[in-house]
Amino acid sequence: MTGVQTCALPISASKDVKDKTSVLSEGFNKLGGMIAGAFAIESIISFGKASIEAFKQAELGAKKLEFAITQIAGGSNSAFKRLINQSSQLESISIFSDDAIQSAQIQLAQYGLAADEIEKLTPKIIDLASATGDNLETATSKVIMAINGQKIGRAHV
Repeated sequence: MTGVQTCALPISASKDVKDKTSVLSEGFNKLGGMIAGAFAIESIISFGKASIEAFKQAELGAKKLEFAITQIAGGSNSAFKRLINQSSQLESISIFSDDAIQSAQIQLAQYGLAADEIEKLTPKIIDLASATGDNLETATSKVIMAINGQKIGRAHV
């Protein structure tokens, strides 16, 4: 054979190279697992933080609704609980969150409506928002403007 040279390694050297690459490969596999574990832990921590923040926001919304019903609208604590239950029920059958529904209920209480009136209007406002593509705040504002127009119209009769 001309021009072709072969290099024969001793069997012990070949085995030694194979053993060292195997150890190196195992090390990279362990490192990859540790990196994946670190990302998983970071994801769990982020999820936990987001969950706590969402809980705080929900609690704040419920406190605002309680204040609006019991202090502004003069309603009872049981009326507040009925509205909280209603927002949870409506969330399960609509595209709106209970936080958004409670915000609409707060708007209506700040306007001066009683809890039973709010309870009757809330599903209708959800229907209006769904039909028009508005968010609940906008739909609630439209209903309040309509009520204002109705009251103004009656005052002039």
